[in-house]
Amino acid sequence: MKFSVQLALACFSVGVLSNATPRHPTTTIQNVIGECQKGVDNLDTECKAYNGGDTSLLQKSATTLVDIIVRGNTEIALQPSLSLSATLELTTTVTTFIDHVTILTETLKSKRDVVKAALKCGLVRENIDVINTAAGTFIETVVGKCSSDAKGVTEQKAQILQALLSGCKEYYSTSNCP
Repeated sequence: MKFSVQLALACFSVGVLSNATPRHPTTTIQNVIGECQKGVDNLDTECKAYNGGDTSLLQKSATTLVDIIVRGNTEIALQPSLSLSATLELTTTVTTFIDHVTILTETLKSKRDVVKAALKCGLVRENIDVINTAAGTFIETVVGKCSSDAKGVTEQKAQILQALLSGCKEYYSTSNCP
């Protein structure tokens, strides 16, 4: 009898463990986008605080954001493709993320005169380029995981993000911020 109880508990434990469901790909992608959003918000905070002096905290936030994007891209690349409903579920998260990126780009634009006066246009331009490159790959990966049935929606969201990033890059081009 004692052996039967132990065997039953062992079988139950194995059954529970084997039925443990992995995280849904939508949740994983939402979590990764959430981490990117935190990185964007942290960079925005440092940009708002920048007064033309030390750039180390600003640089650290920019580097951290790129690291988050690269790690997130790797994690998302490992996920299976999303169904139509999962893709549509993701749009709210992406829309919120776009709002945060919009705030960051507006902050960066508002700081251009401070950056010019501090002779840091090149540094900002380099960081924008690195962020844009990582973000471009990230956007392609996310769009690639979305259902082709929602291609119009995903491409629209991707274009909005790309336009924000490109606009910021242009704002800090050598002709606008020598």
